[in-house]
Amino acid sequence: MRRDDLDELLMGYLDGELDEERRALVERRLAEDPAFRRELEEYRRLAEMTEEIDFIEPTETEWRAHWNHIYNRLERGAAWILLSLGALCFVLYGLWHLIRDFLLDPRRDLLLRLGTGAAAAGAAVLAVSVIRERLRLRRVDRYEEVEL
Repeated sequence: MRRDDLDELLMGYLDGELDEERRALVERRLAEDPAFRRELEEYRRLAEMTEEIDFIEPTETEWRAHWNHIYNRLERGAAWILLSLGALCFVLYGLWHLIRDFLLDPRRDLLLRLGTGAAAAGAAVLAVSVIRERLRLRRVDRYEEVEL
């Protein structure tokens, strides 16, 4: 049995996630192999230690200080721009293939092509409308800085 499989079995055994057959396999191995028992104890101690860890959350003041630094705002803005450009490339590529390989294919049923084209056009108009509305409201939103 591979090392990864043994580790997975031990973790599943500790978490109580094994079926009867695999649980019996682990218990037989535990009864026969002292090294396997030691490893189970190490996993058990590790699980106990990780349960005791408390993560420290940043305070509101620390978050504000973080976002007041220009580098942090630029970094996030650049990431969103790159993500948006990549998504736009995927959408344009998909639209190109939709138009070329489906809508302009005379072998496809005309009604299916018209329905698909209308649905795609409607989705595009709706997306543009929502984006425009959000951008317009963003400039005049009096409650943007209000936190709940």
